[in-house]
This record gives sequence, structure tokens and C-alpha cells, in this order.
Amino acid sequence: MKKYPKEGNRQFIETGYIWPISKSVTPDEMNTSFGPRINNNKWNFHEGCDLPAPLGTPVYAMHSGEIVSAGDGDNNFSSRHVVIQSVDPTNSKSIFLVYLHLSYIDDKNIKKGVKVEIGQYIGNVGSDGATYPHLHFEFREGTISHGSSIHPLIFYHITILPIFMVK
Repeated sequence: MKKYPKEGNRQFIETGYIWPISKSVTPDEMNTSFGPRINNNKWNFHEGCDLPAPLGTPVYAMHSGEIVSAGDGDNNFSSRHVVIQSVDPTNSKSIFLVYLHLSYIDDKNIKKGVKVEIGQYIGNVGSDGATYPHLHFEFREGTISHGSSIHPLIFYHITILPIFMVK
């Protein structure tokens, strides 16, 4: 397990995933999390996390894997998207990393069947199918289908250890 340089009085621990906008283990700003929410005056279940960012902000692969879907919205995805199939390093299960609302996909390097590395550029934050620019991301376990999403923060194991200093 790798420890990263302390930030103030906090220490971040490597879990095998990076955040898709900062391209680091430091959490990205989040404005909507996983779970029940009110959307358009109705209750619904939000299957991922939303990271607000300016239109065109680069988005990076959270983990290494293979592209299983990339392109415009279709029957499975409401907007321009990329899906990477990976193996979770903590339990060896198949995991699908879903990125939605992209304004651009690096179509030269991001195509179905192509292998990507953690931290590789995949596209840009957009508002395709959304009301404001942000990246929506999900972790789907075992299948690419809706309903298989698991809270993304479980995979990051947001373990923040206080660093105590003795003077």
C-alpha cells in the first residue's frame, strides 16, 4: 500500500483507482453523490457521482482496462460516454467504469476493444444530456447493465489518516 505526500494534516492511501478529473488520489470536487435524490421535482436514484468542472476539462481513466463502449447516447446510455471494463484490485471482480456527459471522446485512442492505462486521457467534461457541465461516473459490478452500480466511494476507500506531529 502506497502513501502519498501529506496534504495539510491528511494522508491519502492508494487503493488502485485515481479520480477522473484531478488524475490523482486526491478527491475531486463532488456536488451530487450516489443514492436517492430529488431530480426535476421527483425522487429518483442516482447511480453515480457528479463532478462539476468547466466545459472541456480533461477526463482520465480511473483504472486500467479495456474499452467496451464509447460514443454518443444510445439505448444503454443517455449521453456521450465511455465504459472501461476492469478488474477490481481488491477482490478480482469485473468492474465497469462508466463516464457520462462527455463533450468529446479521444476517438483516435478510445474505441471499443482498445486497452487503456490508468491516468490515460479519454475525453472532456461536457453537458451532453445534462443541464450543466460535469462528469457523471459510476462503478458497475459484474455487468454493464443499469442497476448494478455500487457507491463509487467504496472503491476509493477514502481513508484519510490524520498525521500527528510531536513537538
